[in-house]
Amino acid sequence: MKMAEIVEGFQFMQDAYYWRHGHTWARIEDGKVRVGLSSLGAEMAGDIILLRYKPVGSSVEQGKAVCTIETAKWVGGVESPVSGEIVEINDQARRSPRTVRKDPYGQGWLALIKPSKLEADIENLVSGAGALDWFREEARKWIERKKG
Repeated sequence: MKMAEIVEGFQFMQDAYYWRHGHTWARIEDGKVRVGLSSLGAEMAGDIILLRYKPVGSSVEQGKAVCTIETAKWVGGVESPVSGEIVEINDQARRSPRTVRKDPYGQGWLALIKPSKLEADIENLVSGAGALDWFREEARKWIERKKG
């Protein structure tokens, strides 16, 4: 795992793929895909107080909820960046949901997925310079909204 760089005050993981619609990331590891909420997505969600996962063995489609997060003001699904079978959930994050916001690319990952159509799913993700440009623009928009 590469070190994260700071972009507009948020961590950006250079070696990840990003699902733009849900502010989630994907990192391929030994034929499986570790997924989580981006640092910007975690900031947008706010103080996460509860994580509800689909059971291990469940299938998930790209863009559909891999889990649900609950904050003081909002409940919503976290969109999976890839399709496949959930083979592991992050029990530490489930027990301590604030980890998702504190360390979104490390201990705050959400699930490990055995992908079913990775090549097709990757076509819908951004990485590298394209991801960096997208992330920077989204961060700037968020900062402007917060200034309100």
